[in-house]
Parts: sequence; structure tokens; C-alpha cells
Amino acid sequence: MLTAWLGGLGTKLTENWAGKALSSASLFWLGGLSALLLGPGGDRRRSDLEAAFNGAPLALQVVALVAAAALVAASEQVSKGLALGVTRLLEGYWPRLANGLRAFLVRRVVSARSRDYKRWEALNYAIREETDESLLEERQLQYNEVERLLHRVPLESGVMPTRFGNVMRAAETRIAGRYGLDPIRCWPTFWLLLPEVARTEISEARAAVDSRTQAWLWAALFCLWTPLLCLVMPITWWWPWPMLLIGLSIAMIVYYGWLLPAATTYSELLDTVFGLYRAELYKAFGQPMPADPDSQRVAGESLTTLIWRGLLDASDKKATRHKTKKPR
Repeated sequence: MLTAWLGGLGTKLTENWAGKALSSASLFWLGGLSALLLGPGGDRRRSDLEAAFNGAPLALQVVALVAAAALVAASEQVSKGLALGVTRLLEGYWPRLANGLRAFLVRRVVSARSRDYKRWEALNYAIREETDESLLEERQLQYNEVERLLHRVPLESGVMPTRFGNVMRAAETRIAGRYGLDPIRCWPTFWLLLPEVARTEISEARAAVDSRTQAWLWAALFCLWTPLLCLVMPITWWWPWPMLLIGLSIAMIVYYGWLLPAATTYSELLDTVFGLYRAELYKAFGQPMPADPDSQRVAGESLTTLIWRGLLDASDKKATRHKTKKPR
């Protein structure tokens, strides 16, 4: 009976580890354990660990395996809980102590955006005036690249200090600028009105951002193995430092190769669903869908106030807008 139960438990543990073997948390613990057991003095640590494990009763061996699986699973859950906080940190929502650094980085982004905009204007003019077909194609490629750069940076009032933050923020400022709708305040209501296909696409895109944020977090945490291993191996000081280089390298690869593309996809989808389905918001609240861009922004601001504060505040805001309108 016990043998059958242990066999079933072993099968489940094997299946669980097979599914989790390449997770960020398991690679984190596996990397640290490998550095500890394969580094200087690792022979003694491996023999001590093997002797302790083989000399323990079967029940304790099972407990050790279950504890290892539980450690990885618990680590995964903790990283999921930290995903939102890490996302906001990567976006550039930092504590007040970092206000100076944040302001410096924002000024750099604004300056770079200004240069890109001037380049965009120059290329736009050059394309209109260019007669050479070979040069026209090259200028068109440059124009498209600069336009993509501008598309991923919000207006000056919403600029963030990081590239990831600007990509995420750009869609929000475009939605507010085009339609007058505040995507943050309207989102809970808007989500309930979206068709299933749109919700599925948005959910998958957001899940990709969150999973890659967790991968970045584990890569950053991997750097902590360096000081921990320095405590265990103080004489051979050179051995722990590759862990720092590995962690920083993986963090950069995840950030630029995985996280930014996922954020771009999510941002584009967010912009698209507001462009396609914002009429559902007006319909749900019995408001007429505006036609021209100017009235669209005004109507969107009123609808945002209606969703966020209620009918009375929205009516007051509309009345105030009419009272303060200057005669032509």
C-alpha cells in the first residue's frame, strides 16, 4: 500500500517537475544550487548532501522532495503576486527619493522625442520633394522607423522615465487625445462590454507582459547569488561574480528581447479595442456617438466623468463647459 502510494506520488512529482523544469523560479534555484555544488569546495558539499539524503529514512526523503517542489511552487506564486508592483517599477513609478533621477530621465526622453519629431518633419518634406526612386525608398524606410519611435512615446505631459513605461503609457495618451476617454477610469466598464474575442486577445497580451515581467524579476534576483556565495566561499572570491554577470545579461535580454515587444503588442491592442468598440460605451450609457474629432474629445471627457463620478457630476461639468464658452 505504502509502496503504491509512494509510486503514485513520485509519478505526480515527476509530472509536476516536468512542467516546471523550465520555469523562471526553478532555473533560479537550480542555478544557485549548481554554483554552490560545482564551485570550489563543491565536492565536499555534494558528498555531504548525498550522504545526508541517502542516510535519511524514506519518509524524510519524500518530505525533502515535496519541500523542494513546494519551494519552487511557492516562489512562482510570490513572483506572480509581485508582478504588478514590478511592472509599475519598470514603468517608472518610483518613490520620491528617486524624483531627481526620474526628472533627469524624463528630460532625456523629451529631448530625444523632440529630435525624432524634427527628423520626422524633415523626412516628410524630403519624401514629398524627392524624385529619385532609389533615394525615395530609403527615405521612406527611415520615415517609417522614426514614426514607429514617435508612436511608442507619449505626449510630453505623459512621458515616463523608462522605455517600457513609455510604450505602456503611449496608448493611454493616444486614446485620451483622440477620443477624450480616460482608459484607466473607463476600463472596468469597457471590459464588460467587449466581445469575447477582444477580451481573449487582451488577456493573452497582458498575460505575456506579466509572465515576462516575472522572468525579468527572477533574472534580477539571480544577481543576489553573488553576495550569498561570497559568504560561503570567501577565499575563492572570483567564483560568485559570474552569477552577477549572468543575471544582468539575462535581465537585459528579457527586457529588450521579450518584455518590450510584449508591451508593444499589448499597447497596440489596447489602442485598437478603444478605436473599434468605444461606441459600446456610449450605447451603454445612452449617449450619442460623436462624429467629428473635436466633439468626440468633448463627448469622451463627459462620458469619462459620467462613468467615474456619476450623472450629476457629468451634467454639472457639461453645463459649466457651456457657460464658459466664449462667443465667436
